[in-house]
Amino acid sequence: MSEASALFGAVAAHDARHRLTYPQPFFSAFLHHVGRVHPGSDPLVWDCGCGSGQASLDLANHGSRLRGCTSGRPGTCRFQRPG
Repeated sequence: MSEASALFGAVAAHDARHRLTYPQPFFSAFLHHVGRVHPGSDPLVWDCGCGSGQASLDLANHGSRLRGCTSGRPGTCRFQRPG
């Protein structure tokens, strides 16, 4: 195990317990709004600064096509729901 893995592993459980969550109705309302702004299209949502990908996963679970990027570690968050 690398030093970075050991360090992150020591704080990962604490981080997961205290990380804010997003209310699920937000994602439905957001995607409904996107559909009203771009009717008949299948827009690609960009999650800029996705970090752990928590919001990205929620968006994907609501059926969104999306891409995520974060400045901390490029490529950490890459999701795209097939569409």
